[in-house]
Amino acid sequence: MKTETLQIKYDAEKLSTLRLYMKKSQADLDGELAKCVDRLCEKHIPKDVRELFEMRRQEQAVRPPRPPRPRPTARQEPTTGYGQQQE
Repeated sequence: MKTETLQIKYDAEKLSTLRLYMKKSQADLDGELAKCVDRLCEKHIPKDVRELFEMRRQEQAVRPPRPPRPRPTARQEPTTGYGQQQE
């Protein structure tokens, strides 16, 4: 699964206080925020679209990644049959 960074603006004092109290209770701010975004997805994305997304995600998890293609090491001149170079 490819991930992306989400940035929001929020009151600095509130955020600092939140981090302090979450640290005391050993809670994970990033994890809690991810759960909130998941709930927003459930609320706003239609169910059939979410099901399609899950099917694609499961398919990608089952399918092994393709190996990278070998890259040519040097540029070769075009040939005109039987290994003779074109003039």
